Amino acid sequence: MALHCCVPLCTSDSRYDIDKKLSFHNIPKDEKLRREWIVKIRRDENALFKITEASHVCCLHFNSNDFKKTLSGMRRLKNGSVPSLFNWKTCHEERPAPKQRLPFNNSRNDMVKEFIPPPFEDHDYAVSPLSLEEKFISLQQHNKFLEDRVLSLSTGSMKFGIQRFCMNDDMVLFYTGFRDYNNFLSVFNALQPTAVNMIRWSQVQRQRNQSSQFNSTAFRSESLLLIDQFFMFLCRVRQGFSENDLAVRFDISISSVSRFIMTWSNYLYVMLGILPIWPDKSTINKYIP
Repeated sequence: MALHCCVPLCTSDSRYDIDKKLSFHNIPKDEKLRREWIVKIRRDENALFKITEASHVCCLHFNSNDFKKTLSGMRRLKNGSVPSLFNWKTCHEERPAPKQRLPFNNSRNDMVKEFIPPPFEDHDYAVSPLSLEEKFISLQQHNKFLEDRVLSLSTGSMKFGIQRFCMNDDMVLFYTGFRDYNNFLSVFNALQPTAVNMIRWSQVQRQRNQSSQFNSTAFRSESLLLIDQFFMFLCRVRQGFSENDLAVRFDISISSVSRFIMTWSNYLYVMLGILPIWPDKSTINKYIP
């Protein structure tokens, strides 16, 4: 039976573990420890995600001291172990303290200045020095240029994707329609367990008239992350960007854009189509005028 990790953004899967170095661990049944695991892995049980016997967390999210080896050499989790290693954690290096510098000795420079003869006032057409106001204006213009340069470099070096706007809720709302990044991430996390096994639209087209079963292939080999595929689909729906525009923004081919849009459209139609959007008959009768 194929096992995969249910932690968001983790792609561990037993089918691709050729060296058999990964181990997958069930979410504990103890209520207190179970709740702590759910908080750590940022999962909420809802209609699209239920914790079952098939829900596992891989060994990559535990420290080495969380494991113990049995007599047979198998690796097992110690009692009370909690996952703590995740992709969304960032390390902040402490800035080293400034080095203590010795005071600069100006006595030698003063001695040199004494032996340098003053310049002759040869001409009266020398350039007059800038006034304080002119210097201030020049510094302001140069500072504005540097600020614009830093901004263009910082935004231009980052690839277009949802991570680029994770700290800007206004841009997330503009591109996706979600109120902020956390709402976007919650919906994606609910879809991810089934989204990783989506069947490509091109594969459906090729095998439509064949009796063979579909080979459900996750988008692991694609150049675009699954979360950015979802983001690209929302950009298309929300702002109506053309496929050529999206191909330039995400740096992929137009055919890949078309394939992703078609696949996500069919997938979301199936997944979201099962959600009830109309009230039941008793509710209608209760509030009918």
